Amino acid sequence: MARTYAVIWRIGQGPIYVGKLELGTAVTLEGGDETGQRASAVIARDKIKAIKVARNSARLRGRRTLIFVRSGGSPLAVASLEGAGTALELFEHLEA
Repeated sequence: MARTYAVIWRIGQGPIYVGKLELGTAVTLEGGDETGQRASAVIARDKIKAIKVARNSARLRGRRTLIFVRSGGSPLAVASLEGAGTALELFEHLEA
């Protein structure tokens, strides 16, 4: 059963998207940026090499942010819109 979280996210230094993260057999992201441009990304869990907590200067809109280090791709930054505890919950599910 997949879990869904309200998040903001960004790949590399690209635009910040507001949307959702679905955590199932893969990490699926969907959202839109401030101009209305839609985007989605699907990342296989085995392609995530590490998960780091972003330094204050790398946070998305000041929120606690996780950085997914991926093999063969730009880093993916994700911050929960549901509260700081959700970042820890995401981290624990992805590390499992």
